[in-house]
Amino acid sequence: MENENKNLLETEEAICDATEEVSVCNCENTEQATVYQADDTGVEAIDTVSEAAEESPKDMLTRKCREVKDACRSTADRLMEDWKKTDGKPYIKQTMTCRLDIYKNPDDETPVDTFYTEKIKTCSVRTLAIVGTAAFALMCTAECIVKKLFGK
Repeated sequence: MENENKNLLETEEAICDATEEVSVCNCENTEQATVYQADDTGVEAIDTVSEAAEESPKDMLTRKCREVKDACRSTADRLMEDWKKTDGKPYIKQTMTCRLDIYKNPDDETPVDTFYTEKIKTCSVRTLAIVGTAAFALMCTAECIVKKLFGK
C-alpha cells in the first residue's frame, strides 16, 4: 500500500486493479489521483460520518424540524387512539410517589427507615378543557380591561 501521485490522463486500468480505489483531489486546478487499498468493512461508516460532518445548518434545521414533526404526529396519533378507546370521555390520573430514607450516617447504603407518600390527582379531560377555556377567556378579558384602563 503505497500512495502514488498519478496523472489522470492515464487509463483507469493503469491506475488501479480490483482491490484498489482512487481518491481524486483537484487543488488549485491540479488534479491528483491517490491509489489506496480498499477496506470494505468500514466504507459505509466513513460515508455516514462524512455526510453528517458536511451537513449544512439549513439541512440540520430541516432534519430537526422533521424529527419534531414526526414526534408531534406520533403523539397526536396516540392521543386520538386514547380518545377513541375512552369513547370521548378520557380521565387523567397523575400519581406522584415520594420516598424518604433515613440513614444513620451519610455513607450508609441501607436506610434505617423508609417512608412513602403517594399523591394522586384525577380529572376529566373535558373538565380540564372547560377550565382551560375559561382561564384563557379570563386572561383575554383581563388583558382587554388593562388596555382600556391604561390605554386611554
